[in-house]
Amino acid sequence: MGADRISFHMGGIGKLTRDAALELAKRRLSEILDEAGRRGLTGPKLAVETHGKLNQLGTVAEIIDVCKLSPQLIPLVDFAHLYAVAGGGFSQAGDYGRVFDQIGDALGPEAIADLHIHFSSIEFSAGGEKRHWRFQDPFGPPYQPLIQWIVDHGLTPRIICESAGTQAEDAKTMQEFYRQLLKS
Repeated sequence: MGADRISFHMGGIGKLTRDAALELAKRRLSEILDEAGRRGLTGPKLAVETHGKLNQLGTVAEIIDVCKLSPQLIPLVDFAHLYAVAGGGFSQAGDYGRVFDQIGDALGPEAIADLHIHFSSIEFSAGGEKRHWRFQDPFGPPYQPLIQWIVDHGLTPRIICESAGTQAEDAKTMQEFYRQLLKS
């Protein structure tokens, strides 16, 4: 099909401790990668996504740890998910920048140059993500500081808009803002 990236969540913690669940996920993923390699299934990168709920694996540190298993694994940052599990946040460019810096420091500058990103507005509760929304709805996080950080640092990430029913429109809104910043 020509895909060059496949995104996935690591899963829930269940009754395990967070550390035990992460070690189990890493062990199972290593087994899957080994088997895929034996079968010659090594084409697309596998993008390890940040979590949207507190009872799931997928903090930025956890996806970094998992990505160290294989060059076939890349980080996928869903800023709506991070916003939800943090109970809000990501209102300024530096908030987004800290995530880029954390990944770059651990995985190198190539990891952030074309970082895979998911973005939308999101509603959350004490447990994290409830529902993705549209930009026109009264939820965060704001996309402008993210785009500002990207332009200021000369990055070229792949951003997938996950707005509820308005993916194309909201993606175009981000693209137009990006182009405006490039001109200024």
